[in-house]
Amino acid sequence: MNSGIGFLGHGWRANNTIGRAVRLCLINLGHTWPAVNDMALDGRAMSHTLYTFAENQEYSPWNPYHVSQGYKPEDSYVTVSTVGSYGRGGLTSYGGGAVQAWTTESILDNIVKEIGSDRRAFALYKRGVTDYDSVLRKHIIVLHPEMAMGLKRLGYTRESLRQYIYETTSVPYEKLDQQEIRGIQEFIDASIAGGIRLAFMLPKDRIPVFQEALKPGGRIPVVVSPEDIVILVAGGIPGNTLGAKFQRALYTWSSHKTKPIRGATLTKSGR
Repeated sequence: MNSGIGFLGHGWRANNTIGRAVRLCLINLGHTWPAVNDMALDGRAMSHTLYTFAENQEYSPWNPYHVSQGYKPEDSYVTVSTVGSYGRGGLTSYGGGAVQAWTTESILDNIVKEIGSDRRAFALYKRGVTDYDSVLRKHIIVLHPEMAMGLKRLGYTRESLRQYIYETTSVPYEKLDQQEIRGIQEFIDASIAGGIRLAFMLPKDRIPVFQEALKPGGRIPVVVSPEDIVILVAGGIPGNTLGAKFQRALYTWSSHKTKPIRGATLTKSGR
């Protein structure tokens, strides 16, 4: 699989074939037919092969992602996640490459600024109203190797970077307006009462965190939990750092899973 330059593009048989196979399963098994129950008005390029790529472990300064999830380095794992296509739920470029000047700090600032913009969901939340713009997102951040190396030089591990983003994007209580406070309180109340889609609720273990934060001196997270920030390394040198948002699953807490690959046959293929 391609994990370097062009990892989301054409010309890579494994990436494209795997992604297309998953999409065909969604069509033929899940019956996600355009204009029937897939109501994307303009369609989307992502729907052909999804975002299918491998980590660039050769140039990553950290262990592979599956190792951060408690698995053995030598084993093969696949991670599957819900993602968006564009807009608030889509792919965002944080910067990099050889087109214009960038620094590790400037890209990190872009990541914090973009994720921090999710605070708009606070004021939009209304109990009993299905508004997907009011859902706090999860995030997949795909760092290009130079960016990851720069972060390593600044002393970041994958875990400390995730914590930094979580804490820095949290909003001090004193900076919330009345509509945001109202929305957060309704979010907490709806989560306690239950009986609604999980995407519009806090997990039980996060309710006390938000209750404690919604008072003077507190900081309200715009990401429900640090575990909702997934950090990977992929792309080449030069490369570009990307981010994808995805909402919580409607009917299950798990919309992001890493599983071992079993029974796969190694093959050789050309282009």
